[in-house]
Formats: sequence, C-alpha cells, structure tokens
Amino acid sequence: MILIDAVYINKTGGKMLLDLLIEELEKHNLKLFYLLDYRIVNNHPKISDRHKIKYLKGSLINRFVFYNKNGLKFKKILCFGNFPPPIKLKGVVYTYFQNVLLSQKKFISIKWYLKRLVFNMYAKNSDFWIVQTNSVKDLLQNYLKTEKLIFIFPFFKKFNPELLKNRNKIDPLNGINFLYISTGEYYKNHKNLINAFIKYNKIYKSSSLTLTVSENYKELCTMIQNCVNNGINIYNKGLIDKQLLSFEYKRADVFIFPSSFESFGLGLVEAVEFGLPVLASDLPYVFDVISPSSTFNPLDKNSIFKTMKDHDKYSKTSSKITINNKLNEMINSIFIH
Repeated sequence: MILIDAVYINKTGGKMLLDLLIEELEKHNLKLFYLLDYRIVNNHPKISDRHKIKYLKGSLINRFVFYNKNGLKFKKILCFGNFPPPIKLKGVVYTYFQNVLLSQKKFISIKWYLKRLVFNMYAKNSDFWIVQTNSVKDLLQNYLKTEKLIFIFPFFKKFNPELLKNRNKIDPLNGINFLYISTGEYYKNHKNLINAFIKYNKIYKSSSLTLTVSENYKELCTMIQNCVNNGINIYNKGLIDKQLLSFEYKRADVFIFPSSFESFGLGLVEAVEFGLPVLASDLPYVFDVISPSSTFNPLDKNSIFKTMKDHDKYSKTSSKITINNKLNEMINSIFIH
C-alpha cells in the first residue's frame, strides 16, 4: 500500500497541487491510503472507494500517533507537505519539498524557528526528496548537507485554453493595469512594489495595480488602504478562486512578480499562459520556470519603478515558459516502476 501524506495541505498553491496529484493518481491502478487535512473534507477531487482516506488535524502529536500505529503498513510513502514522517520507517519515503522558508537559516519568527527545528529533526527520515526546480534542489542540498537523491519533478495545472486570449498591444497612454497574484508573506515583497507603483502612478495617473492579499495580512492591508485613501489606483481583490483569477489575468496588461524567493512561482507560468509580459525579480527561481520580458532588483524600489516605466522594452518582448509539467513522470517513476 502507498501512503499519500498531505495532512498539512489545505489552501492556496499547495492545495491546487494536491488536487492535481489526486486527479492523476486516481487514473492509475494503485492501492492508496490518503492522509488528508480535516479541513478539506468534501473539498478535493473524487477518490475511489478502493482507497482508504483518513482526515486528521495536522498536529505533531496526531501525526506521530498515526505513524506509530500504521507506519509498517506502507511500502512507499509520499509526504506532500515538506515534513518527512516523525519516525524512521521500513517503507521508502519521498518528501515533496515546497516551502523554501524552512531552508532559510536566518531568524524569521519563533513560529518559523520551531518549524525549522522540527524539519531538521525529521529530515533524516526521508530516503528521497522531490523539488520543482534546480534552484530549490541546490538550496535544499546545501541546507541539509545531504547526499540523498533529490528529484526534480515540477507540475502545475494549466488553465482551460478557452479562457486564454491574445493580448492587445500595450498603450501606456491608456493606463497599464499591473497584476500581482500572491499572498502577503514578507518575502513576497509587496511593500517595495507598492512604493514603486506610488511613484509610477503619480506620473501615469490612469495606470493601476491589482493585488490579491487576504485580510489576514493586516499591516499590508492597512498600507494598501492608505494608498487608496490618497488616490493611488491600487485594487486589492483578496483571496480569489480559479475562475476569478482567470478574469484578472485576462483584464491585466502586465504581470509583475517582485518576490524575493520562491519554490516555484506558479503565477509566473500562469501569466505567460495568458500571453502577458512578465516583469520579475532578477533571481534564479524566475529563470527556472520562465524567460521574463524584463527583470529588476526586488530589493530596490527604484529598480522596480524603472522597469515598470520602460514600456518600450517589455511591451515588445514576449515571456516564455521554460519548464515542463512532469507529474506523470513523477507518478511513473515513484509509484509504478
């Protein structure tokens, strides 16, 4: 029997990948046991009755109890949420690593310090690691100082082709709508982007910036609201579903991505699918997945501003996807052969 441990996955990009993984696994004749977050009951793709499912609250104790009781039942284990099992198992363990914050040695917060501590303790219990890009492979290898094999299996769900459309030629005189699809963590770098756009919007008054920051990020939401109160054309849509997301991509003129680090950067791929010029951080994770129209130093708001202002450069340069979807290859390599 094969265990799919996704007990820590319940929202945003991780949930999208989990849904896609389940959809593909269900097409194969495998004997599976799904360990899922209790918050996604009735909120995932249909799972065949031939498989077992257990919903669990993802605490350290609950997960330890589960593995202590059931660990010997599984021939292969895929931990789809960064953390290997809390105990060493006889079965072969693959851990899908997505959260690059866990490999950052600098102090971020008490919460993240404790998560890294647990991650470091459990790391030895994984036989193999799976990442989505070369830069994350290098990051993880340097952090763990491990000789264990690290596979690169990126995957993502494409939009329905019917939703995609050809872009019109950018006309800065009519106002460019910049779009940044992202949550509000500090490394997503919204503050530098917003400060750059304030300067830009004062010159190009009909331009706009659309964001998707949820209300959970109160300090950032306050900054956005202060901009709105001062006449800056920023529109925050909050957390939105795939259908509304496609609408925002279709109405945008330019996609901008100032994040300081990522495990993948799904928004980059999605933006290119919609034919948008992409302005992005001049960092390895960007070039792992796309060839952007233009780049900037994400730590320098003036660099972001200058790149936004250089319409004549990025409006004539297409962005291209440079990565392939390897979900089927991952399933065949790990679970079938």
